[in-house]
Amino acid sequence: MSSRRIKGIAISVVIALCFMGWNAYKSGSLSLNGGSGQPQNLPGYSIASMKQAGDPEGCVITKKSIAITIDPTRYPKTAQHLVEAKRKGEAKILHLDREGAEDNRDASLAGIPTKDGYDRDEYPPAATAEGGAGADVKYVLSSDNRGAGSSMGAQLGDYCSGQAFILLAK
Repeated sequence: MSSRRIKGIAISVVIALCFMGWNAYKSGSLSLNGGSGQPQNLPGYSIASMKQAGDPEGCVITKKSIAITIDPTRYPKTAQHLVEAKRKGEAKILHLDREGAEDNRDASLAGIPTKDGYDRDEYPPAATAEGGAGADVKYVLSSDNRGAGSSMGAQLGDYCSGQAFILLAK
């Protein structure tokens, strides 16, 4: 295939993606909360086949991603870490994986020593399919990290494993 043909295909793909994004913006489907304060569907799809025995009874899974927020005024260092990690190229769309959390945590924290008063915060979080080896790890005050984790867990409490979500500092 010629480089001119490849360039033409690439330009067509970019134009199509821009058009789709503009239409999503115009239709309001990219709104994070639609003014309701509740997470709305976002780009990215859930993995329905990931539903696990450890999921809460009656859990739900939506087709598209939901927004989960970490309040930067309450959990400043954890919120800062998630923003920094995504800027470094870590996953933006995550998938809840409760049963994989322990193995992911072991893999992401391997070789990183503990430090009194601090947790080793990992992004992507251990409770996601994207977590594990290669995660971005940073020391964060224990109270900050555990509070943020508790907030995230509460917001995801009714969802099944496989649920796609975007973690935001907001």
